Amino acid sequence: MSPSVVLRSYSRVEEALVVCSALQDAGFDATIDNLNHAILEWYLVPALGGIQVRLPAMQLEPARAHLNEMVQTAEERLIEVTGQATDPIHHRYWRVWTGLAIFVGVFNLFGIAVFWLIDKIIPPKWVTMPEVDVVPFFDFGLTIAEPPNLKGLLFLLALVLITWNEIFEIRRAEKRPANERNDPS
Repeated sequence: MSPSVVLRSYSRVEEALVVCSALQDAGFDATIDNLNHAILEWYLVPALGGIQVRLPAMQLEPARAHLNEMVQTAEERLIEVTGQATDPIHHRYWRVWTGLAIFVGVFNLFGIAVFWLIDKIIPPKWVTMPEVDVVPFFDFGLTIAEPPNLKGLLFLLALVLITWNEIFEIRRAEKRPANERNDPS
């Protein structure tokens, strides 16, 4: 038995299962490391180095060639099975930008504009103002200032970082050579 080597580490269980099953269907002895661990404790996958698809060392190069051939002929095989061509994928970022706009404050600015407009439309005699004390009142008791609520800011930061990563992941993919983009391993 030859020693086993890692074909590739995947970050998602689904990707690893698809590649492993395609290799097993072609007759390769592919296995997945940490599959049960990755399914049960999916949040630990990055710490474990991903989900590794492993196979014997002597089958590594034929397996890579088989996966490359599958990627290059995928569209032709899909047309052969379904009888129709697929439309190209268009990325839609409107959800991310809408969420970002909501949390940055587009609706807050709209609300401020509405209140300003109401303030300009309503005559001052309709609004009763409370009487103001001329003498200031001092309270020498203890006061504890509450820290600002940072949950919204942390969520906004996470949303911005996810958007940033998605944009640059697409740009990195576009800059890679075509033969490297089609290489699933």
